[in-house]
Amino acid sequence: MPNLKRTPLTAAFAAATLMVLITVVLPLGFKTWFVHETGNIKILPAIGPILAIAILLRWPVRKIAIAFFVVGLVFSLVSLFRAGAPFQVGYTLLVILHILLLWVLANSSLKQYLDNAQDIETSRSAKWN
Repeated sequence: MPNLKRTPLTAAFAAATLMVLITVVLPLGFKTWFVHETGNIKILPAIGPILAIAILLRWPVRKIAIAFFVVGLVFSLVSLFRAGAPFQVGYTLLVILHILLLWVLANSSLKQYLDNAQDIETSRSAKWN
């Protein structure tokens, strides 16, 4: 089994990628996996990319992202059990991606990445005082 080095930056990129995949790529590019061709699906259309950028910029939004994507997971689970057979694969993928994203968001590597930004800001403000 390959030894995957989990660095804080890797965790941040993984979280941002999963957020964009869940909120932009799947609803726009693979909409027929979730609704009929004439239907419409939106999953956190504005807040998802904003949270992804905020994570990369080291803003302290990890808990906010967890809250939003837990709600997304709940709605995905409800939709999975209510969906017809053609849409169950899409919603299953969405549930798996939400769980994977929540695991990355709760990971200590991402917390370390975001905490380092606060340490940098503290040291910068100490220099000016």
